[in-house]
Amino acid sequence: MRLLTLTTLLICAVCLGGNAQTPQKIVQDGIEIEFTAEPAMHQAELLAGQDARFRLRIRDTNSKTPVTNVRPAVWVAQRERLGPPGPAQCRAKVESYLQGSLRSRPDVDLNTYYLLTLNEEANLSVIDPLLGFGGSKLLTLVLLKSPGEDWALSNDRMKLFVSMPRVNQVAVVDTGTWKVITNIDTGVKPSRVALQPDEKYLWVTNESGVTVIDTSTLKTTKQIPTGPGTHGIAFAADNKFAFVTNRDDGTLSVISVPKLKKLRDVKTGTRASSLTFSPLSNALYVGNEADGTIAVVDASTHKLTANIPTAPGLKTIRFANGGRWGFVANTLDSNVYIFDASTNRLVHKQEVGEAPD
Repeated sequence: MRLLTLTTLLICAVCLGGNAQTPQKIVQDGIEIEFTAEPAMHQAELLAGQDARFRLRIRDTNSKTPVTNVRPAVWVAQRERLGPPGPAQCRAKVESYLQGSLRSRPDVDLNTYYLLTLNEEANLSVIDPLLGFGGSKLLTLVLLKSPGEDWALSNDRMKLFVSMPRVNQVAVVDTGTWKVITNIDTGVKPSRVALQPDEKYLWVTNESGVTVIDTSTLKTTKQIPTGPGTHGIAFAADNKFAFVTNRDDGTLSVISVPKLKKLRDVKTGTRASSLTFSPLSNALYVGNEADGTIAVVDASTHKLTANIPTAPGLKTIRFANGGRWGFVANTLDSNVYIFDASTNRLVHKQEVGEAPD
């Protein structure tokens, strides 16, 4: 009943010629739903063909507290006749939309999403899991100069950055058109790509260090040598420092983001293979593949504060949401080691499938 209430509101409230910028509410079964459509960016009003921002507030009628763990389905359709449509008409529309038929589609479907695959060929596959044509879910292919190695998506999901080691460039893909906007030179064999938290710069590792790209101009700002070997990238939460591992010499390079200058190298162990940051402990965690230790480096002082022993063969290290529980895969002994960032101690070892990565 609550799902029907929500979809009824959205189909009935948003209509051509209505003032959708004024919050519209519906109350039913103890639930209050408020809907607003606003111009995106710096537009003064809602205009056809321009982006808009849709907001939903779902609250308990009596306590006014937000209702959590809801996943509203949202469609926008122009009214077919004067006056608000009734529940039966709205229900019929919702049922037709849920069929996934190309013959019955809303004017705007806010439930769409795409699945992208990074292929061994020089392209990306864009898949629409909800709709298909001729037995295929493939929406389009994004053509690249060469096969991609790694990618990063902007927070607004409008730009996708893809490294292409064979041509020494990063492709910038517009996700609105699924076209490559430009290709940016990055140095020899770019591999890992990462956006710093405020997204001012895109950082791309290459054979000699990192390339820093301005995301507003899509131009290379600086090349910064770090050390030998493949690299991982992480950032402090305040956007002041970038940290780059140098696998072959087992070090962590500390780079000042405002100055775009390497400050120092911190010795972390043997074959630094993976890197991540915990906002809870404000520290970097470097997995050393050869000696099996996890080096802990304070993000403010840039000093080694602890070593968490595991076993040789460490590969990928990641934190669960919140930054307390860290997980590192070991390809040699087929275990995942779990540690606590609040104490920097190992708490558990779990055997998994062969050679986890």
